Amino acid sequence: MKYTDIAPHTFSDQNRPRILETIRSVARENQTPVDMDAYFSASVEAENRDVHIPDDFTPDMYGHRRIKTPVFTDFSGDIVVIGREEDIPVQERDHILRGVREDLERLIPWRKGPYRILGMELDAEWQSHLKWNRFVPLLPPLENAVIADIGSNSGYYLFKMATHHPALVMGFDPVMKFRAQFEYLQNLARVPSLYYNLLGWDTLRFFPDFFDVVFNMGIIYHHKSPLEVLEVSYSALAPGGTLVLETMGMDSPEEVVLSPSRRYCGVPGIWFVPSEKSVINWLRRTHFTDVRVVYNARLGVEEQRSTSWAPYESLSDFLNKKNPDLTIEGYPAPNRIYVMAKKPGTLVPRSSVLF
Repeated sequence: MKYTDIAPHTFSDQNRPRILETIRSVARENQTPVDMDAYFSASVEAENRDVHIPDDFTPDMYGHRRIKTPVFTDFSGDIVVIGREEDIPVQERDHILRGVREDLERLIPWRKGPYRILGMELDAEWQSHLKWNRFVPLLPPLENAVIADIGSNSGYYLFKMATHHPALVMGFDPVMKFRAQFEYLQNLARVPSLYYNLLGWDTLRFFPDFFDVVFNMGIIYHHKSPLEVLEVSYSALAPGGTLVLETMGMDSPEEVVLSPSRRYCGVPGIWFVPSEKSVINWLRRTHFTDVRVVYNARLGVEEQRSTSWAPYESLSDFLNKKNPDLTIEGYPAPNRIYVMAKKPGTLVPRSSVLF
């Protein structure tokens, strides 16, 4: 199945012309040469590639079973709330809720959350509000801002950002399953300032000096060239813009980086696990200034764990049973390191709210 097989049924497809006009407006205001042709080409290619999703995942899921949209939403708390039971006619409620639960179960695993969908609790693997709550008091003003979120997963943080009334939030993630999760929720919530691209971090090259804030959370250790990811993030920031970086790290006072031989904490796709000082060095060597570490602590099993909505092995399964300070491979157990950094210059306030 291709994304284009379901796109006509999604709110995002209907909202796309407004998003594109907003991108053009921001580019004119920033006087920056956004490469719209390259962006279009990459988007079309991504949305037309064949991907594996369950056979019973069909476009009909996006009809939302006669639920009147947009539904009630509340993104202000730890749980992202999309819809209430009372949004559904009483005579159809049991039937529709049973169908929605089946839809959501087809989209398992849910890695980022938590959500409450039409009154149903969706307890994801990650308690993502813990990360957000640590960052949010330190963030620059997001009202009327233009934001990129690299590695958006199900879109939990996109919805959290929406509470701050940004002009535009563009999510970037090439994983079809994650976008399908977001589109299911967005078809109910219908937040016009949010848009999810089926694209990776490298396509931020098409947006030089464009974003006021770039969120790069849980990404750089998954790539063979983490400094290139930082360089592209830097180029996409407008002068005076802010990078919000979060990475897996190791607890060491030295300027060192762990490079696992095959797996780290059970995961094969982790290439580098840096110390705090190494993260700072990476940022400074990619031209960021005002680099501030705002959090560095051991990742706990209360933050990442297996649930019925993510029924597979999680953090506790990959720590040494006799010594939880080590992974099952014998490496130091993971910390999470949060850093804020700036691109030199002065951020020009946006002239008006675009949505």
